[in-house]
Amino acid sequence: MRLKFSSALTAALLSANVLAGCQSSASRGVSANAPHSAAANAASTTPPPAASAASPAVTNDAAAPAAGAAAATAADKSADKSADPCALLTSDDIKGVQGEAVREMKPSRRDDPDFVVSQCFYTTPTFTKSVSLELTRKGASAKSVREMWRENFARYEDKREAKNERRKKSGKPQAGPAALPVKGVGDEAYWVGTNANGTLYAFKKDSLVRISLGGAEEDAARLRKATTLARKALSRL
Repeated sequence: MRLKFSSALTAALLSANVLAGCQSSASRGVSANAPHSAAANAASTTPPPAASAASPAVTNDAAAPAAGAAAATAADKSADKSADPCALLTSDDIKGVQGEAVREMKPSRRDDPDFVVSQCFYTTPTFTKSVSLELTRKGASAKSVREMWRENFARYEDKREAKNERRKKSGKPQAGPAALPVKGVGDEAYWVGTNANGTLYAFKKDSLVRISLGGAEEDAARLRKATTLARKALSRL
């Protein structure tokens, strides 16, 4: 079966309107100072840990189910936090690179046949300084997130080169930004920049974090900012 891009990956690679697209896809708002809801983050499929063999025996039969339920609840909350895209960056993180605190966090999620995809759009008073974070995790697919990216990245580059070859023959300017490898971010990372915005894709533990941001700065400055944010987000997975 041919594996497809998630819609967000395709949009980031083939469109210069990443931030606008992220805003329209966000379905609800959350105050930047409010706790994040775990209800919309049922993506995690990690089962609660089994009881340790070294745990002391419980003599009260009624206490055993209660203790087990408490442990399961704690494990679920921990898993939900790591799967919540709005928990991966804070308002201070955004302010540190964009110079403005977050006004609102807009989480959203869509069910992909192969992967679990969730997103948080951090809006700032100056809209072009807003930041989008997307988290893609392994779902029902037998392939890893990294394999999915590599396959689709190869197809993207093939199409880009073919298009540029046709443009070269016709005397037209080159089309489409190339994805550049970025060292020191997660296990593997790529940057795709345009004149209007840029997107950093970073892998860690079979999870893909995508950071998109805009602004009036040059591409190199956006890359530095995205790298800072990606490292913070990956550290919280």
